[in-house]
Amino acid sequence: MMSYDMLSLGSHEFFFGVDFLLDKTQLFNLTTLNANVVFEDTHAPIAVSGIILKINNVHVGFTGIIAKEHEAPILESNAVNQKDIIVLDELAILQSEIESLQEKADITIVLASVGLDQSIALAQNTTGIDIIISGYGDEITEEPLLVNGVHIVKAGSLGTYIGRLSISLDRSKKITDAENTVIYLNTDIEEDSEMLLLMDTYHALLKEHKEELFDIVPEAPETGWYYAGYETCERCHADQAEHWLVTDHAAAFTSLAKKNQDFNPECIPCHVTGFGYIGGFMSPDATPALGGVQCEMCHGAAGEHLEKPSEQYGEIAETTCIICHTPEKNPQFDYETYYQKIKH
Repeated sequence: MMSYDMLSLGSHEFFFGVDFLLDKTQLFNLTTLNANVVFEDTHAPIAVSGIILKINNVHVGFTGIIAKEHEAPILESNAVNQKDIIVLDELAILQSEIESLQEKADITIVLASVGLDQSIALAQNTTGIDIIISGYGDEITEEPLLVNGVHIVKAGSLGTYIGRLSISLDRSKKITDAENTVIYLNTDIEEDSEMLLLMDTYHALLKEHKEELFDIVPEAPETGWYYAGYETCERCHADQAEHWLVTDHAAAFTSLAKKNQDFNPECIPCHVTGFGYIGGFMSPDATPALGGVQCEMCHGAAGEHLEKPSEQYGEIAETTCIICHTPEKNPQFDYETYYQKIKH
């Protein structure tokens, strides 16, 4: 629907294993790029390692790589598939791939599922690259970085930005200038009804897979022993609990349900209390009383405080808030302003 020419693989594409991935990309006839994820037995790439497109009489070569550091979760996701895969070192593979593309391409572009620092390292240690489009991490380049003659651009993550790179070429088809525009997909951008319907259908389907999505073993939190829940806190802190009830935090899980996303595991951790931890939220069906951003999401798991009361328990700081109120999810967030709304 979004008319992509190609997709460069990132770690999320492997969540259901390589068999599922290849089946779906072939089904939709989508060119999938990656040069350094290979089948273990043959070392053949699982996707297209490189491709050349003719754009306005310019031959543009593309390749894609993923950071070697993502190998562990990729292999874990692929455990049930028919053929084993491995992730080769991206730097060694990239140089040979670029040299192959240069035989026919006027310009070479790398779609890199690595962070900005790693993209810089690739530019410093590889020859023949013209552009690196970095696609991992939260960094944004308002203007292209020029490193070792390579233009590096990045437009955020989580689908909240679109990057537009404009390049100028001389008569020999060499880049003379590059300009980057980062477009933030905020409420000024008109919604697409067809895409909204597709997403709403997806969110509804999540409920049919709730047994799989919420099949988790709770872990002990880093501090506090276990989560106790709002009703336990209320016994000793009635005034504070009453104030909490009128804040947006109290309605955080309800807001998900209104958008049909109350079974969406990407959203739930920031809209409930103690998701995945001992005593915390486990699923909408099993632990409905732990919906909403309750006391312990700011003050920390209360189990230890209940059994060993301490005046040091419960101290909060801005670092706690920005775990969920990230620039991508809440770009207007200002700690001092928002804190006044929940202060008690």
